[in-house]
Amino acid sequence: MHSSPGSYPGQGGGYPPPPPPYASTPAPPPPAYDPGGPYQPGGPGGAGSYGPPPRQPARPAYGALRGTVAGISLVLAVLLTIPALSALWLRWEVVSEQGFTDNAVALIDESAIRTEVARLMTEEVIRQLPPTVRGQVPRDVVQSAVLEEIAKPSFKAIWKDGISTAHDVVMSSILGRDSKNVTTDGDKVVVNLKSPLDAVVPRLNKAGIPVSKASLPTSIPIDLAQLPHASEAKQGRDAFQAVDDAGKWLPILTLVLLLVGLAVAVNRFRALIMTGVGLLVTSGLLLLLSSAARGPIADELETRNTLNRAGIEAIYDVFTDSLTTMAWSVLAASIVAIVLGAVGLGLRGRRR
Repeated sequence: MHSSPGSYPGQGGGYPPPPPPYASTPAPPPPAYDPGGPYQPGGPGGAGSYGPPPRQPARPAYGALRGTVAGISLVLAVLLTIPALSALWLRWEVVSEQGFTDNAVALIDESAIRTEVARLMTEEVIRQLPPTVRGQVPRDVVQSAVLEEIAKPSFKAIWKDGISTAHDVVMSSILGRDSKNVTTDGDKVVVNLKSPLDAVVPRLNKAGIPVSKASLPTSIPIDLAQLPHASEAKQGRDAFQAVDDAGKWLPILTLVLLLVGLAVAVNRFRALIMTGVGLLVTSGLLLLLSSAARGPIADELETRNTLNRAGIEAIYDVFTDSLTTMAWSVLAASIVAIVLGAVGLGLRGRRR
């Protein structure tokens, strides 16, 4: 016997009751509020519930102060580049006895300087010849012998010692501090070069000009510099002392400012690019100034010096070679800084 449609088991027999029409699993609780999560309208659940307002991203600590310090430091470092390099160059090449002497020794290998030194020595050798034979001596014979003497390694050693001592005398303004190759004659610094008469006399005798080597001097004095007067000596010492101090501390100050600026910068890659651009401009300007000054300086010295223009330009090139090298080095470093900064910015943008 079947149960009627309205009958159910436990209630007189039949089938179990069907589930309620909208029965389902209990709804999950709303998610807990996440302070760092994204903001949703109506609250964390997005269904009208309320919660704390979203927190905005925090700016870097002391961002404004760091940017100001970095900007000032880097601008000062860039502006000090030219004075720092110039002072360092003067300290190395002019005030320093070693640098000045090395440059002077390098000068003797320049053809214009060798020719000028040979001219001075030739004139002095002819002047030292006895008056009875002076007019019979061909100048080219003496000059050829002088050039042979200059080409010997022994001459370069004497020249170096003379230049070194002359520089020391001029820098310190100490009269009477002589070496075997340098003397001070009043306010003049004179280098005594070995006379090439040993090579000249045999040639003259062979040409039929009787000359006795025993009666001739064995050294040739050449004025290298003039010592300052007592009133000018103090000013000169103060000026060289200022150059020496600037050459020591300005490069250090510039480097410290550069490191501080890059260290505290909020965006170091961008700061690196801007610094590189600034150094590129200043180093390029220094190269242009160094090249442009060559002509006017040669023009000025040519009117006040017995040295010919080629010799003056040779001296300028030798003494400014290290300054040019430093400027090119800074320019190359600035290009590297720009490239590194650009690459860093590019990589940072991709990560985002």
